[in-house]
Amino acid sequence: AHKIYTGPYKTDAPDIILGYNKGYRVSWEAAIGQPTDALFHDNKKAWSGEAILVDRIGRPPVRVDRPALTLALCLQPGVIEALPHGGAWRGEGALARILWAAPPHGLGTRLTGAAVPPLDERATLEYDRVLRLLLDVPSGDSPHVLTLTPEALKALHAFEARIERELADGGRYEEVRDWAGKAVGQSVRVAALLALAR
Repeated sequence: AHKIYTGPYKTDAPDIILGYNKGYRVSWEAAIGQPTDALFHDNKKAWSGEAILVDRIGRPPVRVDRPALTLALCLQPGVIEALPHGGAWRGEGALARILWAAPPHGLGTRLTGAAVPPLDERATLEYDRVLRLLLDVPSGDSPHVLTLTPEALKALHAFEARIERELADGGRYEEVRDWAGKAVGQSVRVAALLALAR
């Protein structure tokens, strides 16, 4: 974005001026030059990592050339069901791209007061070490390439075949085909993170 406002009224200028060069966009429609009625749009598709540009009046500009985000959310059980247009979110594959965990609530069995054990210091230090190790992985102009060993590839193909069988009518994953259909790729991503952490 370009700073084009000057003078006594510049504090009333818009926070962000969008004037991106070729290769940058603010929405899927903007990429093909299509105007839209809505100011904001839900992004329910894979994002290819275009640069993020934020230029606000009275503060330094922010530019992120290769954005990447991992998001962890703790939601109440009814939140997902209450999402507006939740069916469309699922139909378009948005919910299938999330790794869900719904552990038992544990209410009535939790330790309380003095019975709560202190944090495991060794586990805390190890968590800190692994997290810093992942954050310190050098980021060059090209992505890191991890190659599967023949044994790992064989295990992956067997896992993929097992998942595929269970996607059939009456299969274990019949009701969650959208999510289970992406389970193989998600598993490889988790394995890659574990490999880096080691």
